[in-house]
Amino acid sequence: MSWFIDGVGDGWSSDVVNRYNGLSGSTCFSADAGAIANMEDTGIKAIWYGLVLAYDANHGTGEHQYDAMAYHSGTTTATASNMFTYAGYSFVGWNTEADGSGLWYYPQFNGYNMLHLNNSLVLYAQWVRDVGSLCVSKTVSGDAADETLSFPFTVTLADGSVNGLYGAMTFIDGVASFELKHGESISANNLPAGIGYEVSETDSAGYRVSVNSVDTDSLEGSIIAGETVTAAFNNAKINGGGQENPAPAKVTLTAQKTLDGAAPLGSDFTFLLKNSAGDVIQSKSNMGGTVSFDELSFTEIGEYRYTISEQAGNAQNILYDKAVFTAIIIITQNENGLVASIEWQKDGAPYDGTPVFANVKRSTENPDPDKPDPDPDKPGPNPDKPGPNPDKPGPNPDRPGHNPDRPGQPDEPGTPGKPGNLAQTGMLWWPVPVMAGVGVLVLLIGWSRRRKRNESNDE
Repeated sequence: MSWFIDGVGDGWSSDVVNRYNGLSGSTCFSADAGAIANMEDTGIKAIWYGLVLAYDANHGTGEHQYDAMAYHSGTTTATASNMFTYAGYSFVGWNTEADGSGLWYYPQFNGYNMLHLNNSLVLYAQWVRDVGSLCVSKTVSGDAADETLSFPFTVTLADGSVNGLYGAMTFIDGVASFELKHGESISANNLPAGIGYEVSETDSAGYRVSVNSVDTDSLEGSIIAGETVTAAFNNAKINGGGQENPAPAKVTLTAQKTLDGAAPLGSDFTFLLKNSAGDVIQSKSNMGGTVSFDELSFTEIGEYRYTISEQAGNAQNILYDKAVFTAIIIITQNENGLVASIEWQKDGAPYDGTPVFANVKRSTENPDPDKPDPDPDKPGPNPDKPGPNPDKPGPNPDRPGHNPDRPGQPDEPGTPGKPGNLAQTGMLWWPVPVMAGVGVLVLLIGWSRRRKRNESNDE
């Protein structure tokens, strides 16, 4: 068994860095188990001689990596996951050769990540350039537009080394030229991600040009990995109203914001502007009680629809307005150019005036937001009627007993309430007071009815 002396240290090491770097300053010798014990006692750190597995960034960013294991010949092991980066590129696997001409190993796929070590090995990271696409389209509009006319275009890339056919565009030193008619489009595929581009219409032939609804004849940007960027050109020529190429109509959509009936402080609420397809084209926060979106430009006669809605926040004590306002923008033309008028709808119904989003605060102690807290002006039962009517607490205090107008007959010895005057006949005495009580009740009922009749007559 062979060992490499690697300085003084504690215990034994499986570090293989020195071996991959040429084993500078190390000494190789053979030892048995007794010699190993002696080396440990002296503090000499030894390295077991095995096979080295290393990883190379291959133009990527990061230091060379070495497997911490010392492998025997014939060992099967899994390759490591990628630990490097390369701006504008994606990692696709390892290869035994830097140019990718050797054996491939794919750590992201089980079964394709295993290698069989017979010798020390370096695996090189393999990279693929991130790519995206560019699409250029053409439409013409207006009553004087010629849909058979071809318009020339030029695409210029920031990287002049791009040559050859990319999709339907042919680049020479990073430049592609072509022509498009109404309704036509052309795409360049697999362009390097992050590369800058400029698309320009070189001859508009008297047409007013807009790109992606912006009044311009060119578009600049960068290719986005995995996506297609679009440059939609529109050429407008309108003779109606006596103007061949009218000025575009400009529209700025606004809304108002209230919180508990007043303009809120700060900019805590977010509002979304969507086009007719439901895509969010602008997102704005309120400035106090005002919400203002960026200006919209229109170069064609027609009707356009946009919606404004409030994005619900996370505040538990605020009820957010769920209304959706629709702006119907109608573009017409007069002698001065294109003009715009706006009609509003709220939740599909006609609406007059500027949209208003009204939020209210609610008590955080109320468990049910659909059942607001009781009216603080009426905290409980009506305080004006805390119980039975105090004006009628019971029998009329002025007439607590029998009707004074009819107290009874004094010459009747058997008047209820005087059971002691009854003859001692052996009969039970208790029915007498009971009957007397019934009589009193009958008298009270009669008195009450008579009083009600009198009150009715008085009215």
